[in-house]
Amino acid sequence: MFKSKALKPSTKQKSSEMPQYKFNRFLSAARYLFLVYAYYPIESFLSMYWERSMRSLAFAKHGWLSFDFDSAYIFNLMAFKLKRIYKCLENDRAIQTKENMDSLKEAINICECLFDYNYDDKYHKAHDKKWGQLKNKDTPIYDEDGKVKHYVCDSYRNKVKTPQQKQTERKEFLKCFEDGEKDRRADLDRLNILLKDKSQDWWS
Repeated sequence: MFKSKALKPSTKQKSSEMPQYKFNRFLSAARYLFLVYAYYPIESFLSMYWERSMRSLAFAKHGWLSFDFDSAYIFNLMAFKLKRIYKCLENDRAIQTKENMDSLKEAINICECLFDYNYDDKYHKAHDKKWGQLKNKDTPIYDEDGKVKHYVCDSYRNKVKTPQQKQTERKEFLKCFEDGEKDRRADLDRLNILLKDKSQDWWS
């Protein structure tokens, strides 16, 4: 469904009324023909290729550090594109509502989070505060001659003292990943709602 938008006031001054003299009419007609058949086509051609060149360069810079093997880069690309749309809407003629701009900004923030934010980090920080930082200890294993055959790496936390505590800590540690995944999916759901309900309003 097409939605119309109001336009910002024009900053161009109105031209004065054209004099009705023959010579001036001739000059006006010549100027009109020059503009329509020479100046405007050349200007349009150069502007189009300049705009496309700058856009291609921007996408090339973005793509330089992008990879195909990680689906997270989908959101990196979306954030890049939505930022360009946001800048375009800010500078264009159509008047944008605060609601539309805020929804676009929210979509950008979500895409950036989905790309480079580890959702479980905050849960692991709280977990470390409760049980202590995860540390590793290498225990040597000796052969019959008393020489070290290899080492066994054991992980421990300072505040875990008993086997029961270790079992509880392990369950809570795994739950950190589950809670982080719930938050990530909530952001995905919110992004999908924004795209479904608001994307038709993000145009100039």
